Amino acid sequence: IKLLSTATILVATNDSLYWIKQSGEKLMSKKYGSGVRNINVLSGDNILLNIGNSIQLFNKNGDIIEEIYTGFGVAKMTLQVDNKILINNSSQFVRLNSDGTTDTTFKTDELFDTKSGTELSFYSIGFQSDGKILLCGSFRLKGNFSDSYLIRLNTDGSLDKSFTSPMFISMSGF
Repeated sequence: IKLLSTATILVATNDSLYWIKQSGEKLMSKKYGSGVRNINVLSGDNILLNIGNSIQLFNKNGDIIEEIYTGFGVAKMTLQVDNKILINNSSQFVRLNSDGTTDTTFKTDELFDTKSGTELSFYSIGFQSDGKILLCGSFRLKGNFSDSYLIRLNTDGSLDKSFTSPMFISMSGF
C-alpha cells in the first residue's frame, strides 16, 4: 500500500494495482499479470513496480513509461531517499541507479556467502539519516559460520564493522 501526493491510495495485489479514494471508493484498477510484488511511489507520482523478474516504471495513471530493469528474480525492492533501488533475491543484493543501471559503487559482491547453501533472505531493510543501510534477516557473511540477523552497511555497500549486532535478536516468528 502506498499513497500518491493526491492522497489516492495505491494497493498492489498479486496481479493488479488499484487506485482508491480516501473514502474507500475504487477509482480504477489495472491488471499486470501475476507476480506484482513490490510498489514504490517516486516524485511526480510515478510508480515503480516489481512484476516478476523486472522492475517497471509507470506514470500515475498506471501506463508504462519504461522497463528499467530485468534480470534475476527480485524478491525484495526497497527505494532509498535518493531514488536508488536496492534489490535482492536468494543469491544477490545489488543497488540500481534511478535509471535502472547497476550502481557500480555499491560493493556487496564480496560480503555475502551464498555458496554454502545459505540464501539471502531480508525481512526488512532500513535507512539511517547518514545513509547507512540496516539489513535484518537470515544470511551468512563470508568468513562467518553462523547466520547473521542484523548488520549495518556503509553507503558504498561495505560492512560497517563499528556496528555490533545485538545477540538477543532471533528470527523466530518472522
